[in-house]
Amino acid sequence: MQSVISVRLVTYQLIKNIYNKQMNQHTFKFELGERVKDVITGLSGVVMARSNFITGCDQYGICDTKLNKDGKRPDWEYFDENRLIKSGKGIKLPAQEVGKKEVRGFDGVHSSKN
Repeated sequence: MQSVISVRLVTYQLIKNIYNKQMNQHTFKFELGERVKDVITGLSGVVMARSNFITGCDQYGICDTKLNKDGKRPDWEYFDENRLIKSGKGIKLPAQEVGKKEVRGFDGVHSSKN
């Protein structure tokens, strides 16, 4: 029983060390607002979100910039980093500007400081 507990503790420590190392040294391949294309489906759009998982997998939330046939905004799709390539000039939102001004929305206030 004690050996099982020590193996679990060692496994936990290894995962924790890998996670901490990844978080301290991690860089994403694509920036928010960058235009990318999925090489498998051909879907292209703008990077709206990025996720870094403890397993080392990076995923990106991509939103197509064209409206659906109904005139509605399409849902985001999430793709692994290795499926994406840069496909054109991206976009820049006011919140991404240097100095990062305060951005107000309908549900509250978000403030970023450098």
